Amino acid sequence: MDYIHLPMFLVNAYMLFHLSKIDIKEMLLPDKLTLPLLVINVILVGVSIGYLNALVAASIGLILGLTLQYCGKSKLGGGDVKLFAALAPTFLTHSYPYFFYLAGLSFMLSAVYAAINKKFKRDSLIPMGPFIAVSWAVVVGVGILTGIYV
Repeated sequence: MDYIHLPMFLVNAYMLFHLSKIDIKEMLLPDKLTLPLLVINVILVGVSIGYLNALVAASIGLILGLTLQYCGKSKLGGGDVKLFAALAPTFLTHSYPYFFYLAGLSFMLSAVYAAINKKFKRDSLIPMGPFIAVSWAVVVGVGILTGIYV
């Protein structure tokens, strides 16, 4: 791992921790935190891969998030979509499917667990932010351990 990526990891870990707490408590990912995270990631990642590449990565994350929001039956919120876009520049594009898959899988498994244990009703809402954060940590962690990272 390059030392240039260390600030990006620390900023994202800090912000994702706080965003997850807010999402669990209020079912909301505020723009005042997700949009600055997007800008910070584009700047920090743009230093190493180029600003245009970082913007393209964020755009791809936004498009994929919007596709999930509008084509799926899920109630994915706008804050979740912006969080996908904010995190997209932080890892390689071939990792996107793993990122989205892990976020969805962990969300689904927790919903099944909650349903089995009668912790929520069928139409209850579950915050997606913490699952996005865990998915990001796993994908980036595996990338660091295997040496296949930006």
